[in-house]
Amino acid sequence: MGGLLRDDQGGIDWDRLIVPFTNKAREVKAWCGAMAFLRNADLPACEQGCNSLIAGASTLYTQLIAQLQKKSTGESLSLTGHCYRVNGCLSELSERKILGGNQHALPAELFPDAIAYVALGHLHLAQQVGANEHIRYSGSPIPLAFDEAGYPHQIVQVDIKAGRPARRNFRR
Repeated sequence: MGGLLRDDQGGIDWDRLIVPFTNKAREVKAWCGAMAFLRNADLPACEQGCNSLIAGASTLYTQLIAQLQKKSTGESLSLTGHCYRVNGCLSELSERKILGGNQHALPAELFPDAIAYVALGHLHLAQQVGANEHIRYSGSPIPLAFDEAGYPHQIVQVDIKAGRPARRNFRR
């Protein structure tokens, strides 16, 4: 999705960003907040003197998390996004700087522990974000530039159960 979709009143259509995960019986077992790739035009204005890139993106993620928590009646919550996080490891030769390059690295505390798993995209190196075991960049499954040939590529399966931390199975 390229940018945030708006409803008839011009507000963000949050229902388009929230996806139910169902079992074979079509019972909702988990919810996923799927944040769109944010463009500068998507970001709300902030107070004078603040970093509008960080404040705007943080505001939108916070609002999506609140909408996600409203949907849940005890099911597990997950989140996806396409952004830089503080202390993320870049692949310098192939990753395009988005939303002002590293100027907009989002703070570590943005994604609360109430979210069982956060799957982030943009950085090509599969990585856990700092000490936050529930926040990961999936990385690219194959090298996309010469400097990416030296690190392991992987696929991560995540098992989510209500009331429990996400369990990850790594395959290289």
